[in-house]
Amino acid sequence: MMMDNGTHHSVVQLNTTNSQNMTTIQQQHNESRVSSEPDHFLTIRLLMQGKEVGSIIGKRGDNIKAIREESGARINISDGTTPERIVTMVGTIETLAKAFGMICQKFEDDLKQTCTTIPPITLRLVVPASQCGSIIGKGGAKIKEIRETTGASVQVASEMLPSSTERAVTISGKLESIESCFRQICHIMLEV
Repeated sequence: MMMDNGTHHSVVQLNTTNSQNMTTIQQQHNESRVSSEPDHFLTIRLLMQGKEVGSIIGKRGDNIKAIREESGARINISDGTTPERIVTMVGTIETLAKAFGMICQKFEDDLKQTCTTIPPITLRLVVPASQCGSIIGKGGAKIKEIRETTGASVQVASEMLPSSTERAVTISGKLESIESCFRQICHIMLEV
C-alpha cells in the first residue's frame, strides 16, 4: 500500500499591512485550505489469473476502459508473461470501491453465463505483511468483525507470497458482501 498525503500550499500576497485585512485574508486562507484538503489515496493490488484479467480487459480493452472512466480510479495491469497477474488500482476509497465493484460485477456476470447457481466471487488482495496484523486485529477480533458485519469470508495467508514481503488476503462471498469487505479493508489500510 502506498499513501499520498499531498499537501497544497497557497501564497497570499498583501499590498497593505492593515491588520484587519490580514486577519480576513488569513481566515479565507484557512477556510479554503480546509475545504480543499485532498482525499487520501490508496494503492490496492489484486492477484488474478490470466483468464480473470482477460475478462476485465475485454475485447480491445473496452471493459477496463469503462471501469477506469466510470470509477475514476487509475488501474494498471502487469504484463501477461506469467499465469498470475497483478492489477494495481490507485484512488480514493470511493473510486477504488467503485472499480472493485465493477470488477466483481463482471465476474458475477461471467459466472451467470456458465453456472446455474452462482458460486461465491473470490478475489485476492496483495497486502504488505506489516499491515496484515491490522486486518486481523488483536486475537483475530478485527477479522472476525469484518466477517460478521459483511458476511464475506476473509482469509489472510500465513505465508508471504514467493519472493515478496506481502501476503495474500482472500475475500469471498456474494457481490454485496465482498464489496463491503473490500471497503472495510481499505479503511483499515488507510488508518495504518
